[in-house]
Amino acid sequence: MELDAIGLEIQEEELGPLLRRSLIGLERETQRVMNTGVLSSSDHPQSLGDRLKHNYIKTDFGEAQMEFITPPIEGADNVVNYLDAIQQVATQNLPDNEQFWTLSSLPELPDDESKIRVAHPDEKGFLYRNKLIKKYGKKRQLFTSVHLNFSLSEKLIQTLFTSEFHNYFDSYVEFHNFIYVKIGRKFVQNRWLLTYLFGATPIYNGDDNNTRDSVRSVRNSELGYTNIDDSIQASYQSIEAYVTSLKKMVQEGKLLSFSEFYGDVQFKSIDKNEDSLISSGINYFELSGLDIDPFSRVGIKSETIKFIQLLSAYFLMTPDLAEDEVDLTLLKAKQLNDEVAMEDPRTNSVTKNAGIKLLNELILFNNNFYLDDELKDELVSYKEQFEQPELSLSARINDQVINQSLVNFAMNRANLNRRFYQSQLNSLTGFNNYSSNTQLILAGLLKKGLRFDLVDDDGDVIRINGHLLQHGTISDLDSSILNQIVHDKQTLKKVLGQIDIKVPSGISVRSLDEAMAYYPDIVGKALVVKPRFVKSSQMTHIFRVAPTLNEYREAIKRNLLVDTQVLIEQIVVGSVYRFMMVDGRVQGVVERLPVSVVGDGRQTLAELIAQKNAKIGRSSRGPWHQLNLLEVERQTLETQGINETTIIPRGSEAIIRYDNNFNAGASQNEVSGQMDDSYVSLIGDYAKRLKIMIGAFDVVITNLYIPYDAKHADSLIVLSVETSPDLAINSFPNFGDKQVIADRIIELLQKIRTKPNA
Repeated sequence: MELDAIGLEIQEEELGPLLRRSLIGLERETQRVMNTGVLSSSDHPQSLGDRLKHNYIKTDFGEAQMEFITPPIEGADNVVNYLDAIQQVATQNLPDNEQFWTLSSLPELPDDESKIRVAHPDEKGFLYRNKLIKKYGKKRQLFTSVHLNFSLSEKLIQTLFTSEFHNYFDSYVEFHNFIYVKIGRKFVQNRWLLTYLFGATPIYNGDDNNTRDSVRSVRNSELGYTNIDDSIQASYQSIEAYVTSLKKMVQEGKLLSFSEFYGDVQFKSIDKNEDSLISSGINYFELSGLDIDPFSRVGIKSETIKFIQLLSAYFLMTPDLAEDEVDLTLLKAKQLNDEVAMEDPRTNSVTKNAGIKLLNELILFNNNFYLDDELKDELVSYKEQFEQPELSLSARINDQVINQSLVNFAMNRANLNRRFYQSQLNSLTGFNNYSSNTQLILAGLLKKGLRFDLVDDDGDVIRINGHLLQHGTISDLDSSILNQIVHDKQTLKKVLGQIDIKVPSGISVRSLDEAMAYYPDIVGKALVVKPRFVKSSQMTHIFRVAPTLNEYREAIKRNLLVDTQVLIEQIVVGSVYRFMMVDGRVQGVVERLPVSVVGDGRQTLAELIAQKNAKIGRSSRGPWHQLNLLEVERQTLETQGINETTIIPRGSEAIIRYDNNFNAGASQNEVSGQMDDSYVSLIGDYAKRLKIMIGAFDVVITNLYIPYDAKHADSLIVLSVETSPDLAINSFPNFGDKQVIADRIIELLQKIRTKPNA
């Protein structure tokens, strides 16, 4: 395998690892369709906000034609995960009768083309789309694809220029542009390879097509998304020639603008100014002809992206086209690509031998220079697809379509995708390494189209509008000392008591002897025994009926096994509520109910628990936790005189745990509209005293309807303060309207700007 000067320099300087440090951005287009596969005629979902300002979800040509856009990201798996998350948010904001079409080919269209709605995000965009209709009609503009935006590691280019190529180029920008144009034109030259391997539109389902036969890729053929004037060809001799050729076609009226050029490779600048491509340099190139892969939930597999990254490195390091041969060679390459696109996908291609030869080269290149072990099997698979065309993507789709029709195949894939996303209401696909709270925040940001930075997944930290946010609730707006104190329940009680906030009475003990010495003071009283520092619902013992001496001793002993100190508190009578605070104000109130089941007079307790757990497992509505029967639960049942085999009378409630811990399976009802305003005001005052911007108060209230009276301070007692409360409690109540606290947190951080140098 021959390397050119750039390839040899990369080999000599051992720059191979930088080849894999490229940035990838994805733009995935799709159609909103009815559940029958017919193109939707409804408006763009209002819940997704202003599509012009949205950073992730926009509309393309048609009103039903959505586009999901990721920022540039290092790593194929990472960018696919990001796209997956965006698509999840979009899917969860569709009406129940709509889904996303899973092919690049057209869905079922109205008989009357005038009923195909054109996107109207603004007047300028609407006028431009109508000019396109006059040239192409509506149907051709409705083809969808995945666009891949690619940029090399800037460190790689800088190192090459500094070490050797400053001797041959007048400036860094000139060398920078040379590299991008070299790679770009090699992609154009070898476009047939991507069409063969990733073509995925074997059927054209329009009424005005010229063929009914199966092909590799209608979209990448002359029938697909291409400029109808064959004379529209950009020059890839240099970036100057590229810009000049496109400008000339705009001036001659062949193109409405640069945007109308549908070439396979398009060079881009961040400021979207064509002249900047020459003066400031190419920022990235866009590879625009990838069919949507219906076997991937997001339309493209990470392996496909890794292969394109490998191709980019190969094109960079191997000999370039001769300058005087560029235009003619690329014209022939376009004709070859058109031929490959229109081949029967079940037959050998005219490029079979060339494909096998190139794949052998790429296998050798990967083994010697690129060194991506994950690609080894994939490259062999691609080679086999040239040897056995029935294994190719387009052939496999064609077989599916023959068996069940195009619409049925596409909608079956769409149904699989929707069911998956519906099961992810309390998590964000692609960001599962972050906490559930942070995932809810990220989902809210994606829905609103707001930018954010992923700081550290191990630390569960992101940045919004300059503000650091950890665990979805702990921000740089809150008191840092309080974030530490809340983890020590006894210290927190002392802090609250010193600022006249009523808390349960109790003590902290370090040994069994100390606890036993305290027993005479609490004999006959209902108690809570729990670890002081360790958060563990299984270690929390709630004795609604005063414990016996032995029960008390065993509870202390169990807690001392997991913590150095144990809290002993007297039970407070009343209902438990969580007040969720954002911006120092109450944003939601839920009543936290004990873990329980209700009898039907026929089933045993064990059967009732299994039935409830099965229902929880099937639910896509919220993050409900399974009920368990462990030591604490069994002790709770014993106090009620029941066990697993007891048949619970119809309508009777069996308490499994008295505590209201969400993670233990407790239920919660949204009661913001029922809570008396005096309690809301009081909790707001507590938040100000503690300087809490984001957090929660868990309190016991005797009667939520009777106004608070300071003369009877026991009517509200604070059990705990949380600086990292679970946001899902308010987002998915069992009863009542949900309160999307994540949105309130986002609004707060967007509202408050960070100080300079913060």
